[in-house]
Amino acid sequence: MTRAFRIAGILIAFTALVPFGVGYYLYRSTESFLEEAVRVEAVVSGFEKRTADGGSKHYPIFTFEDRRGTIQSITPGFMSTFFDYKIGDTVSLLYEPQKPHNARIDSWITLWLASLVAGVIGLIPLTLGLIIALVLPLIVGEVNRMGQETGNDQDKRLSMKENIPAEPAGTNPAPTREERNWALFAHLTSLSLFLGIPFGNILGPLIIWLLKKDQNPFIARHGRESLNFQLSVTLYGIVSAFLCLVLIGFVLLAALGIANFVLVIMAAVKADRGESFRYPLTIRFVNDDGRSLREPQ
Repeated sequence: MTRAFRIAGILIAFTALVPFGVGYYLYRSTESFLEEAVRVEAVVSGFEKRTADGGSKHYPIFTFEDRRGTIQSITPGFMSTFFDYKIGDTVSLLYEPQKPHNARIDSWITLWLASLVAGVIGLIPLTLGLIIALVLPLIVGEVNRMGQETGNDQDKRLSMKENIPAEPAGTNPAPTREERNWALFAHLTSLSLFLGIPFGNILGPLIIWLLKKDQNPFIARHGRESLNFQLSVTLYGIVSAFLCLVLIGFVLLAALGIANFVLVIMAAVKADRGESFRYPLTIRFVNDDGRSLREPQ
């Protein structure tokens, strides 16, 4: 299982190459532009109304005289709407002498913001991938070690007792590999929320639970447990978002995200071992089916 985590983490981390590549391209493009650009003072001569996605924006029109003495009127683009201009305002522009219409406002926002945003977006899958590839195997190893120690302690206690009737064989067979995989995915699919899939933390467990709730009690219990926990996490997240107005919400959201991530991994490890897991602080939106939650060790 740790190998699967490492492979998945590496694949997720590699997706960061796309936004990083875009960011690097934008950065180099700006550097190349600045090498040839000439600074000039322009005047806001009017506004151009553009309609898109059911809304409209007014783009400022900048007028200036280039090196050849030609009057140029340009609208730099979307970034120009970040500033509040009035007709007659003077603005510092940068333009290419050979292509006067290729001009940008002389501002850090218009020059570098796009490449910075692309880089920050790339950090998200890179960080998540490294956590999955490097941190999760350590968590899995620790959970397995704790489980082995608990099992050894139980064996020692049982060996000290006598005349304990053995449980009839075959009354509660251990889950198969396929059943454990389904239960495992009932938890891991909830991590799709961290990849930016809206409500992916709910949809994944919900789909698996609906598919298997009438076919296999073991998968159904894990699917229901994961679904209840993610519904609870969503509710807690909404409350924390409102509390961001008094700052404490930011701390709660961060703690909630970390707790969600760690608990899901712990539950996935238990499911992979054919055992049950009970999420703490969970509202039982979906009721239990009345069966025992205890799974064979």
